[in-house]
Amino acid sequence: MRGWSGFGLLLALIGLSLLWSGVGGRFNSGGTASGKVETVLPAPMSRSAVDMVLTDEPPGMPIDSDTLSPDEALIQEKLILWIPDQYKRLLLKTLGEEGWADAEVALVRKLLVDKRTRFLPCTLDKNSTHQETDELYTHQLTPQSVDRCMEFRRENGDEITRAAAQYGVPLEIIIAIMKAETDFGINIGHDAVFNVFWSLAVADRTEVLKKVLKGEDDAGAEQKRRLLKRARWARSQLHELVMLMEEAGEERIAWANGSWAGAFGLPQFLPTSFRAYGRDGDEDGVIDLENVSDAAASIAQYLKSNGWKRNISRNRMKRVILRYNHSTPYAECVMALADSISLRITGRTIMGGSR
Repeated sequence: MRGWSGFGLLLALIGLSLLWSGVGGRFNSGGTASGKVETVLPAPMSRSAVDMVLTDEPPGMPIDSDTLSPDEALIQEKLILWIPDQYKRLLLKTLGEEGWADAEVALVRKLLVDKRTRFLPCTLDKNSTHQETDELYTHQLTPQSVDRCMEFRRENGDEITRAAAQYGVPLEIIIAIMKAETDFGINIGHDAVFNVFWSLAVADRTEVLKKVLKGEDDAGAEQKRRLLKRARWARSQLHELVMLMEEAGEERIAWANGSWAGAFGLPQFLPTSFRAYGRDGDEDGVIDLENVSDAAASIAQYLKSNGWKRNISRNRMKRVILRYNHSTPYAECVMALADSISLRITGRTIMGGSR
């Protein structure tokens, strides 16, 4: 700062460096679904941090960059780059520009100042570069994987059978989807749903784009195109999340762990899917997608609502599963896994063909 002694400035810069290596840390969590290390940044909860979210005051300390050495300036730049409050203000500004109701913005603001809030830079990278391939699903089709499905059926047969009978969807398909999505709950994800959506929701802002794009080549242009599209999508999912909070009067889903795409629970539903297709399978008054009964009923309701019928053709079956997850390798994996389960149970595939 202007007016500081040289010794005082040195102490301040040492403090900033410690802050960067500690609180702001580069590698603060486990790996993502792709095996990459996720970068998460804890939102500061000091009074000044909360004030910055609630007002339009600029963040950071008024350091005169002309007085800093190149190394000191780099430290300051990194600190400013990943201070979550910058992006919180961008989000609130964007929601206001898009005409969100005051009550809805207030709920988002409440979540932004929660100590669990994180900005997830690697989520932007994953959402803008991920490619679906057959190799992502080969491990689902091994004998050991089918053994897991059969064990799950033995342990949860009543719940799955009840959902299958009620909605007219084969239990093999319900089991195959739970296996492919989360390995029956083992791989639900480790990022809070709200954190995924609010991180993505600012991905189309210039201030964020220029920090995450990898280059100016064709790959960079494609990444930018996907981020622009993904940001609009994320804000729509965030809006659904807020509406769920308004309807339920609680924040359970906002802080549920989910994938890098914001999907949560055994069936990996998005907020839009939860609102449209979530079902209370065990009739306990709560829709909990980490509960097998609720998850099975919700999957079956989703498929039925999107065209699943008894005696459905193989081609139609694939089209319906593609509505669940827009990935051809995924749909083919689910159908093949369901066939293997059915062969173990009845000696026939789900289409009725003999062994």
